[in-house]
Amino acid sequence: SNIWMGILLTGLILFLFLHDLRSTLIVALAMPVSIISTFVFLQASGFTINVMTLMGLSTSVGILVANSVVVLENIFRHKDMGNDRVEASDKGTAEIAVAVLASTLTNIVVFLPIATMTSMVGQFFKEFGLTVTYATIFSLISSFTIVPMLASRILPHKKVVTLYGRKFEATFAKFSAWYSRSLSKLMVTRKRGWAVVGLALILFVLSFFLVPFLGFELMPTMDQGNLTVTVELPQGYNLQQTAQTIETVNARLAKHKEVEHIVTNLGASGRIDKSTNIASADVRLVHYKQRKLSTTQMISVLSKDLADIPNTKIMVKTQGRFGARQGIEFFLQGQDNDKLEELKSSVLDAIKDTPGIMNLDTSTRPGRAEITIVPKRDRMSEAGAMVYDLAMAIRTAIEGTVSTQFREQGNEYDIRVSMEESSLDSPEKLGNLPVAIYGQTYLLSQLADITFSPGINKITHQDRFKSIQFTSGIAEGFTLGKVNQDINKRLDTLQLPSGYQISWGGEAEMMNETMVDMMRTFMLAILLTYMLLAAVLESFIQPLLIMATVPLALIGVFLALFLTGLSLNIFSMMAVIMLVGIVVNNAILILDYANIKRAEGMELKAAILEACEQKLKPIIMSTLAIVIGMLPMAMGVGEAGKEFRQSMGMVSIGGLVASTVLTLVIIPVLYYITHRSMKSLTK
Repeated sequence: SNIWMGILLTGLILFLFLHDLRSTLIVALAMPVSIISTFVFLQASGFTINVMTLMGLSTSVGILVANSVVVLENIFRHKDMGNDRVEASDKGTAEIAVAVLASTLTNIVVFLPIATMTSMVGQFFKEFGLTVTYATIFSLISSFTIVPMLASRILPHKKVVTLYGRKFEATFAKFSAWYSRSLSKLMVTRKRGWAVVGLALILFVLSFFLVPFLGFELMPTMDQGNLTVTVELPQGYNLQQTAQTIETVNARLAKHKEVEHIVTNLGASGRIDKSTNIASADVRLVHYKQRKLSTTQMISVLSKDLADIPNTKIMVKTQGRFGARQGIEFFLQGQDNDKLEELKSSVLDAIKDTPGIMNLDTSTRPGRAEITIVPKRDRMSEAGAMVYDLAMAIRTAIEGTVSTQFREQGNEYDIRVSMEESSLDSPEKLGNLPVAIYGQTYLLSQLADITFSPGINKITHQDRFKSIQFTSGIAEGFTLGKVNQDINKRLDTLQLPSGYQISWGGEAEMMNETMVDMMRTFMLAILLTYMLLAAVLESFIQPLLIMATVPLALIGVFLALFLTGLSLNIFSMMAVIMLVGIVVNNAILILDYANIKRAEGMELKAAILEACEQKLKPIIMSTLAIVIGMLPMAMGVGEAGKEFRQSMGMVSIGGLVASTVLTLVIIPVLYYITHRSMKSLTK
């Protein structure tokens, strides 16, 4: 639905600007041709139709039409200059070929690094990056083949002028003239030009003051409507008592109209935790359109409703792609379990009142009481006994030993002799167990200390360390990055002994890895884009001017996230990387045409003004086409993965709009003052 809606809206924008149905049809045909051709490469790459490939196609809808718009607009310009439609198609395509090729290649060199990200989360974007790359390649082929061919065949010989067309062109001509005059005033002196550039730099710096107000998280919270309620009673409770408690929990859950059904699991919670005092309930909420509260809000409501059930620890969690998940997860690591238990209390005291955490829990529990037998080494040495002798005596008494076999009708059955359980159910009775050592009989209590001691519920190992796992959910209105930062500050105040450390895991660890991977990909995209532009434009200076559009785009990115309340996550960061290849296209169009005019002998300022005025319309058209094509994503149209698409769409639109507006002013001024400075230095 996003793809087709994007195509229709983009076609409408083209009709409004070109006000000719046949020219709109030419560009509109280029989009499905590129998209359908992309499926050939998708199948060859072994990709399936999934959320990532479809997101790649919906993202590329506006990008696909940009090349065709630029080519067709230039064909129209040459046709208006008096050329017939065949000659206009030839000259118009040839004149703009370098700029279109450079623009397309910048998109490709940005998306290819995305496909090579090494982190686990980065692997999800491999199909996304390659899908957009394939679609972009076919859009270039379409703009150089299908568009000029159709333009030479179906465009009218004479210009058809409609009432709407005359009014639109007259209005746009006035706007273009005003833009040219305003731009000319900014280039009167270099001092005024540097003032404009300085103002843009100030806006860029000020935009970073919005960053602390943006939430950071790995992925946007999805309203899937799946919850897990875990119930834990004290050690020693049997299944019947646990079942009575979970029935009480289910009864309270069922009272909420948002709950569709409940599936109970008695005696286990997840795949690891199994005990008679544990139970869990998987809760499915009704469709999000049929309820007013989100899944996160329902967690808060249900947690409060279940909080007063006595003698029970209850936690309500969301279900992610990997089952019930908690946002915060870290490990206290060391070598001694007793010391870890001692340090656990200090860690809990330090973080328990951190704003934004809920359902704080650890992996360790007091185990059931068990009988511990500690050999008396001195007494055993005097008696000539070994630990093996004690172990075998205890094993024989408890497990028994096969003394003989019973045979009947050719079948043989072992006869195992062991002591009654009632004779071994206390340290005193176990101490009276006889142990034979070299013909002499000793009591077990003479050779070992026998006591009751608390058992260990579970021993967790992480990176070869004995570890205690700490987990916590994220409360409504908080993000993973903010809570993670606050917990880190509190943990830094702890003085851990030598050999003991804190290690992050779960989403926090993945977020840190992904941030590093994203930054590497972002820098690689900038480097490859600069190298490509330097090769195509045969200049080291002009690519730097073009790359100035990237920080201009960041102004719009931060502002869009701040105004919409969306978080900075892997999808919004992916959109920022995408913008590196997209926002430079407008600057390429302006500078390439300015270079052509200067090569024809036109003066510097006149060439810049001519380039800006002539390319104003294709820049606005292509930008609007991309923005409108991504509008369904930003609006969250559709149900599957709309939270992912919203972040990407909103960041892309914000960055594009800001960079386009500022590019039309900053890039010409920067081009003018730098070339004047270079000319002065040359003289």
